[in-house]
Amino acid sequence: MDYTFNASQVHFQAALDKARLARKRHDQAIREREQGFVGGGTEPRARETDATIAAVMLTQAAAESYGSWVHVQASTHPGFLKWQDAWKRFPQAAAKLGRPADFVLDSDRRATLSYLGAWRNYLMHTDPQARENLHKVLVDQGKIPPGAEESTIVALLNADLAEWAVTEFEKLFRWAQDRTGIPAPFTQGAWLGEGFYQR
Repeated sequence: MDYTFNASQVHFQAALDKARLARKRHDQAIREREQGFVGGGTEPRARETDATIAAVMLTQAAAESYGSWVHVQASTHPGFLKWQDAWKRFPQAAAKLGRPADFVLDSDRRATLSYLGAWRNYLMHTDPQARENLHKVLVDQGKIPPGAEESTIVALLNADLAEWAVTEFEKLFRWAQDRTGIPAPFTQGAWLGEGFYQR
């Protein structure tokens, strides 16, 4: 029996868990500050940051895996495909899957992919170019002032960002599912194959 593995299912479900944890740690930090705990909520705030980093990176991993999975299912995968380009080429995959291809990845959705990508590259690579790119994106969006210190960027690694990532990408995944027919990364288990979960 031919079993196939859709990693996006695992990645996004884990991202959802981390986003919930980030919010829990955020609320804990507030309570500790209000109650005058030693450390003033420093430890739970650090854990909030960690959970947010994981949520962002897992969401991007899910988006990359899902893009590849769609093209594998449609037999339109060229062997190597940058993850944002995979999403831009969903109309070709939809056509191959026998579905309407009269749609495009509009500018707002492209901007969502690009914003997540800027965060992911900053967190994954930490090289000067990735830092400069994220800094420019955040300045352009008015989230930080020009010349902001690194600590200003790190402060944005909070539960709000984690929840933005999973909320916006759940919308994107549903949009893609509606057009390609390929199940979104929160609807199935990772291992696909007749009878697998009955074993």
